[in-house]
Amino acid sequence: MAEKERFQKEREEKEVLAREKVEKEKLTKDKVEKERLSKEKAEKERLAKEKLEKKERLAKEHTENERLAKVKMDNERLPKEKPEKETVEKENVCGRKLLPQPREKSAQKKKTLNMWLCLILNQKHSLQKASLLNHHTPKAKKPKLLNKFDKTIKSEINTAEKLRKKGKVEESLRAFEALVQKYPQSPRCRFGKAQ
Repeated sequence: MAEKERFQKEREEKEVLAREKVEKEKLTKDKVEKERLSKEKAEKERLAKEKLEKKERLAKEHTENERLAKVKMDNERLPKEKPEKETVEKENVCGRKLLPQPREKSAQKKKTLNMWLCLILNQKHSLQKASLLNHHTPKAKKPKLLNKFDKTIKSEINTAEKLRKKGKVEESLRAFEALVQKYPQSPRCRFGKAQ
């Protein structure tokens, strides 16, 4: 009988140990499963966030490209429309057709613009070579804005010319283009001196 009780106790202890072992395994499995689920959830959130950021970036790039294309089209269209408007006005006032003259002006404008662009690019290239030879970077100065109060053509041309002489070629070109668009009837614009 003592032996039966001992076997009984050993069997109960084994069953208790087996139950505890099963519970521990179940707990560890649950813990591992929770960790796996949390990792998967975090990964899904990260991927969704990256996808959203990519969508936003692509949308921004798309709108920027559309805006640039629109600006480019407007810039290409404006010079074409202005000579047409000028010819229509001249036809109405004089009663004669003056089509060859605006074409010559636009051709002359294109020619002078091309000359200015070549000059500006050459100066920019020479400035880059000089800066490479000197191996020191000059302090960046803030560009001087055009005088907003004195809006005469001559002062704007002088300001743009000063910018060009200081090596700020792109700003000078922008200033000249703005001047040509602002005062298309001025003699300097018509004869290409402002371009």
